[in-house]
Amino acid sequence: MIPVYLSLGSNIEPERHLRAAIDALHAEFGELLLSNVIRTEAVGFDGPAFLNMAVGFETDWTPQDLDSWLHALEDRNGRRRDVERYSSRTLDIDIILFGDLIVDGPGHLQIPRDELKQVFVLAPLAEIAPHVCHPLSGKTMQALWRMHPSHDQPMQIVDLPVRKTTVRETESPWILYQRDDCQLCDEAVAILAHANAPDFKSIWIDDNAALEARYGDRVPVLRDSESGREMEWPFDVQRVSQFLGT
Repeated sequence: MIPVYLSLGSNIEPERHLRAAIDALHAEFGELLLSNVIRTEAVGFDGPAFLNMAVGFETDWTPQDLDSWLHALEDRNGRRRDVERYSSRTLDIDIILFGDLIVDGPGHLQIPRDELKQVFVLAPLAEIAPHVCHPLSGKTMQALWRMHPSHDQPMQIVDLPVRKTTVRETESPWILYQRDDCQLCDEAVAILAHANAPDFKSIWIDDNAALEARYGDRVPVLRDSESGREMEWPFDVQRVSQFLGT
């Protein structure tokens, strides 16, 4: 099974169409990982604001088969293809990442998508897949988002109630303590990803006096919250694997 990440957007009855897309994805692929929904201005044309989100799941399909299925899903939700490329739409779904594959064609199939540099794609993806690496740059989604010029701007989050069964919530004992503007922290996240580390939570210590006093210049620090074991920098794949027992 291959992890896949999609970007979903709509600016025509967006709540209805996003919910319809989530229900269809859940019915076909099962457990989903859902980001928050954010409201963003239309890019490339004047039109109503979009609602955007990211969705993750696992599949044994090919990228081409998934792309065709997603196009059909768009069509079932009233997507028009006889209009300008940059225009309002009922439903827009793109495959952003498909494991570590790099795909260019046929048609408009491109993985990873160029739109990954846009806030409406990168911010939701960094929320649900912070430690996943870009297959070309090797940088994690978290690192790419923290480098983005819009990273510190407020996001307008929209409440979109969905069935709880569609949301995958992971409970992991692993915590990575980090600090803003810490290059070693970004390197640590990338190493953890390459070591196939299980899900872990990132915590920034900058605004927490207790954590700052405890970890200070020791970050990045990987901690097992169940046993209390900690591993400090330097990280490498072998050392991380031994620490995690993977």
